[in-house]
Amino acid sequence: MSQIAAGVLVTVAAASLWRGARLLRKGLTEPDHPDQTLRVIKGMRGGIVAVALAVLAGWALTGERWLLIFALIFLGEELLETGIMLFALRMERRSATSANGKDRAARPTGEPSGGERRP
Repeated sequence: MSQIAAGVLVTVAAASLWRGARLLRKGLTEPDHPDQTLRVIKGMRGGIVAVALAVLAGWALTGERWLLIFALIFLGEELLETGIMLFALRMERRSATSANGKDRAARPTGEPSGGERRP
């Protein structure tokens, strides 16, 4: 039974690593894309999850308690860090988007934008 669990964990770890690597590559090769930073962080997160799942697979095979403890602490700490970074980036994006929307809403539709003047 533990071999089946380890096999499932390794398969999910490989899928997470594959997705993370794709996101990381996209984030690093498209530096001008608005989601560049989010892609890099999500890509790193995929690798972190893959490592933790691989360690859990090792625990499933060997039964060593320290592997379980290490995997859970490592996964929890890293997900907390990347989660805070993602939250901060999303809040920054949301505030920038709402600020742009307020600028447009504050200007009457018939008024010229920028330094243009009507005669």
